[in-house]
Amino acid sequence: MTLRAIAPSPTLLQLSGETAAGEPILSVVVKRTYRVGPKGALDPDTEQIPLCAAEIDPQRQNLLVRDADVYPLKPLTDIVVAGHAYAPGKRGSFTAELRAGAVHKSLLVTGERRVTLSGGRAVFSDPAPADKVPLSCDQAYGGRDAFAEKRHGVPWSALQPYLPENMDVRAHSPYLYSRNPSGRGYVIEPVSDSVEDLLLPSLEDPTDPLTPDRLFVGSPLAWPDMPLPWYLGWQSHAAFPRIGYTGAIRPFQRPSREGGQFPEVTRGLAPAGFPKIGPAREVFDDRFWNGASLGLATGPLGPEIDKVAFSLVSLHPTLREWGFSLPKSTPRIQVDGRKGALLDTTPVIATILIEPDHDRVSVVWRGTAPAKRRYALEELLGMPLLVDWP
Repeated sequence: MTLRAIAPSPTLLQLSGETAAGEPILSVVVKRTYRVGPKGALDPDTEQIPLCAAEIDPQRQNLLVRDADVYPLKPLTDIVVAGHAYAPGKRGSFTAELRAGAVHKSLLVTGERRVTLSGGRAVFSDPAPADKVPLSCDQAYGGRDAFAEKRHGVPWSALQPYLPENMDVRAHSPYLYSRNPSGRGYVIEPVSDSVEDLLLPSLEDPTDPLTPDRLFVGSPLAWPDMPLPWYLGWQSHAAFPRIGYTGAIRPFQRPSREGGQFPEVTRGLAPAGFPKIGPAREVFDDRFWNGASLGLATGPLGPEIDKVAFSLVSLHPTLREWGFSLPKSTPRIQVDGRKGALLDTTPVIATILIEPDHDRVSVVWRGTAPAKRRYALEELLGMPLLVDWP
């Protein structure tokens, strides 16, 4: 049986946008939510989750709770895991993994640790036993050096009285880690006050963890030399490298290793020549719309998705290993071609959101075609479209 939709709904919408080159496009995005059965079989959930807008933590401007489903264009497929890493027994550290075909990402998960100074050198405590750790960026390396900020001040704090009530100049402090302003463990100077209440990252790259001899950055400009934040949740729009695709970047000095190249480039996590700094109209890259964490924007994936096996280790509340494959169910998507015509598209997946805590997977498909111009929302809601689900 084929399910047919010809009008917008909470899980289906036609969008107007343009490419980085300024070419107008029309896209149809359609979301389907699946329940994962005991043996990894997927069936459409009785509750279909609507398309959503981006949600920012109201207490922390730099923390993206979830990204939007309604971007007209994403050049890659975002794979995001929202949930927790679960320890196999009471351990101070363990490894969690996500595999999706050729994509593989491992996390070193560590219980709470503290830092002390001994003879001017940092000492890490043994980790406390970990039970479960959220997979979001606030558990990864990064954050704010609050002591250095208090000691030196935020240069533009005098502007605060003139800004909107919900805008905090501290969100642009030079003492924030550009790659992950919401993380933990970032400290500039070897001062006892700066490490007194410092929390170390609970999620790290097993191949590049934070070590005591690397704890102190030394200068707010030296952040490119610090570890990459390693997590499975959403990446903030304001975090590097995502913000770098707009041509914006916080002040920095070139990395001291890899010939001055950013590690995102040398590790294949960003394109050669990145970042390109300049006006957005000249250097903007559509990869800005991808919100997955480093290494999890891939593809784009499309009709062959049923051949991609998803495997998660230590990421499910009751199963050490948990996995699934998406069904062979590629929608046919057509957008408005004007004058009563519909244009075929090549459907691709924009987002795969995996929620092991709920045995749930949500998939957003997108079909895109050239448009004659940009359209207002009021026009879009009345324009024809077609989605056929086999």
